[in-house]
Amino acid sequence: MINHSCEPNAFAFLEKGEIRVRSLRKIAAGEEITICYIDPTIDVKSRREILMDEHFFECDYEIEAQKRRVVADGETSMATVRQAQISMLDLIKSAAITACKYPGVYPDFANLTVVESKMNTIMKNAFPNFGWGDDLDPVPMVRLCLSVLYLEQGKPAPALRNGLRGYFARGGGRTGPNAVNILVDIIHVLIAASCLPPDSPVLKDASFPLRVDISNVMYWYLYKACKEAGKVFGGDCEYTKAIGGLFAKMVAGLPAGASRPPEEDFMEELEGSLRRVVEWAGVWVYEGA
Repeated sequence: MINHSCEPNAFAFLEKGEIRVRSLRKIAAGEEITICYIDPTIDVKSRREILMDEHFFECDYEIEAQKRRVVADGETSMATVRQAQISMLDLIKSAAITACKYPGVYPDFANLTVVESKMNTIMKNAFPNFGWGDDLDPVPMVRLCLSVLYLEQGKPAPALRNGLRGYFARGGGRTGPNAVNILVDIIHVLIAASCLPPDSPVLKDASFPLRVDISNVMYWYLYKACKEAGKVFGGDCEYTKAIGGLFAKMVAGLPAGASRPPEEDFMEELEGSLRRVVEWAGVWVYEGA
């Protein structure tokens, strides 16, 4: 039996009929090995409810961060924050489940622009002075969900914006299986955005990043996902091989002589591309890009 932690030093996964346990960082001699019993990317409230319902214990992870934000704002309370979290979760669940299950019956939930507007109103009302911030739960998870939903609707521009904001709010430099999964989702959005037809209305927006910038970021994240998946899951894992296969396929399509990651010429060009893409998305701090 391996105990739970919301900041685990290991994780377990199923591969070829075996349960594998791999470390997420260096584990000191005598240090307890822990895993996270649930998806650590979900919001604090849902995490606590699941742990109590299914494993019969409470978890206070990240509650202190919420309390600091409440004190800084001066005009809100933890009760207000929790209610706002519930409202945002209900909103994204309605968009992700209800609207898909009953197409045409709930137009407001199917209209993701309306869903985003409602979410912004909830955040503003909860923290009228300090602001909610993309880093406070459940906003990162909500933005990542919106990214997937927008992409399913064939709208790569808002998918890319929400995906990048969710990715960096979660900590773009984080490691672990969920970090790899999120990165792969972002890559799918980047591929869609880089393959827009020349007559796409999105490309008529002068503020939208150039195709070369989006492509550079896409190639970089593919390379990064390959390295991270190998480190996290192991080089013999089928998931790692699939990501590597996608990277090889995309790189094979580059013109002869074109630079690729991690070559020096590519990395020099990437710096400007990454800055332009993430700033367009509304991300102003992008450590671990």
